[in-house]
Amino acid sequence: MGYDPRDVLTATIRLPTTRYTAASDRVRLMREATERVRSMPGVESVSIANSLPMEGAESARLRIEVPSTKAPPAEQEIYFVSVSPEYFSMLKVAMLAGRPFQERDGQEGGPVAIVNQTFAKDVFLGTNPIGYHLAFADSPTPWREIVGIVSDFRQRNPEEDLRPLAYFP
Repeated sequence: MGYDPRDVLTATIRLPTTRYTAASDRVRLMREATERVRSMPGVESVSIANSLPMEGAESARLRIEVPSTKAPPAEQEIYFVSVSPEYFSMLKVAMLAGRPFQERDGQEGGPVAIVNQTFAKDVFLGTNPIGYHLAFADSPTPWREIVGIVSDFRQRNPEEDLRPLAYFP
């Protein structure tokens, strides 16, 4: 499946939308929860994701900066998952190029993304995507710089073809 589920414990948390309306409140809560779990005996690493492997992913139309300077940004429906910095190392998913997410990415750092190798191969056709950008097509959100490429792993089910996937911090 492309990842190692051994010795991984998962839990699902649903936040009441009426209590945690601001993104900063949700980020603070998740950081506090992560630190509490990390301090428990026997815990080696902790990560957060909005969708676990084999649970699928959200999709949206993304604008993608293409390698040709003459071409306008392409738009494509892409699946995406938001994850914390230790996500890939915890699941033993190989970082093929670039860097993993860092704690400063997301809220404090510049907007960044990591893509899977199918995204790199299918969308960039052999050109290294690191340093290029993507953004939600229907939103004024800023461009996210692609900072890494991870190996493919199954996000929906073992039988499904691998799809281009973007990860956000």
